[in-house]
Formats: sequence, structure tokens, C-alpha cells
Amino acid sequence: MEGYSTIEQVAAHYQVSISTVRAWIRRKIVPAIKVGGLYRLRFSELDAAFKQRTEESPAPAQTIEAIVPGAVIEKISPDQDI
Repeated sequence: MEGYSTIEQVAAHYQVSISTVRAWIRRKIVPAIKVGGLYRLRFSELDAAFKQRTEESPAPAQTIEAIVPGAVIEKISPDQDI
């Protein structure tokens, strides 16, 4: 049976900062429980949450049309450097 890990253990395992793990919890990216005022997490649940996020397809890029009087209409992608 898998036990719960601390934020510090999770941060060390994934090689991220403690504040990053706290942000994941706050933004509900990863499941966590609070025991005695401290968060605890399970690696199996974290791995499942990360796997689910990577399997979700990103939204297609949107184009923005800019109309300037006397100019040619040009479509610019949000990812395009201008």
C-alpha cells in the first residue's frame, strides 16, 4: 500500500521547487489532502494527473485579424514573432 509524501519529497522527486508543488496544489493540477495543516500527496495520483494533462490535446492556435485603413489585411498567429 502506497503512503503519502510531503511537498518536499514531491519537489525533490520531480526536481522542482517547493513553491511549484504548492502552485500545482493551489491550481488543482495535482490531487492533495491536508493532514494536520500539512499537504500530503501520492506519487501514483501525481503520475496519473500528469499523464492525463499530457494526453489532452492543446487548443488550436487562433489567428487575429488586424484591419488598418489604407493597409493590407494581414493575419497574425499568436505564436508568430512580429
